Amino acid sequence: MTNKMTIKTLYVSTLVLASLYGGQADAKLFDLSYSGIGGAGKFQVNADQVSPGNYNVETIVGVGNGSKITGLSPYASSDNSLSMPGQPYVSFSGLSFTTAADVSYNLYSWNNSYYQLSSQVDPIGYPQNGTPITLTAGVPEISTWAMMLTGFGFLGFAGYSRRKTARVSI
Repeated sequence: MTNKMTIKTLYVSTLVLASLYGGQADAKLFDLSYSGIGGAGKFQVNADQVSPGNYNVETIVGVGNGSKITGLSPYASSDNSLSMPGQPYVSFSGLSFTTAADVSYNLYSWNNSYYQLSSQVDPIGYPQNGTPITLTAGVPEISTWAMMLTGFGFLGFAGYSRRKTARVSI
């Protein structure tokens, strides 16, 4: 009996800790990468949901065109928003960031394609000066998969032990 209570206590404690760790319900972390003629990069953005599938980017970290990303930028009049109901989508105004090399970049969408602008090439940020890129959402890291599988394991074990107890009590 004590062993079952210990398992239930562990299970409830895990659920409570997971709910505390989750943070805001409307905030989300996205892993994104891009590549193309003008360069490549990989970064994470933390964004707040403003409506279903639409997010305002609050912070960005990673590497852009071989240099560390230092933060968001207003370059090329970006709106720094994402739409993520599947494939990542940046608006025509785009997502802009500055790198440690003191260069700003803008990733934007036009005619169902993605483009990159660079402040080195175009200080003002005219869309016609962009180079084509491929923008993709990253696959979750191994630790994310491990945590998810552990959670499923706890749920399966809780269901199994509950079913076994029900059979004994009949």
